[in-house]
Formats: sequence, C-alpha cells, structure tokens
Amino acid sequence: MDQESGAKVMQVFKSLAMDAGRTVVIVTHSGEVAGQCDQIVEVRDGHVLNADTESGARI
Repeated sequence: MDQESGAKVMQVFKSLAMDAGRTVVIVTHSGEVAGQCDQIVEVRDGHVLNADTESGARI
C-alpha cells in the first residue's frame, strides 16, 4: 500500500477507536504504523516477547 493510502486507512482506524469506541487490532511489520498505536505487543515465533501494558490492559 502506498503511503497516502496507508495514512487514510490509519485515520479510519483511529476514528473507529476514538469516535466509535471500538478496539482495533493491527498486525504490522512497520515500525511507523506501530508507533501510531496506543499499545504494542511484540510476537515472534508464536511467543509474546514484550507487551506495552502501561495502560493496564490485559494481554
């Protein structure tokens, strides 16, 4: 996906999360995309390596 389209898709996801009160799960290899997310769970070979749980969310 090109950057412009990707930015539009991320905006839709953010709107769903904020305005509609929805949880959106994004799976990506992009550090740029992950950096826009509220929480990050890193998984490698089926194992959770680390989870950003500062907000108190349960993974």
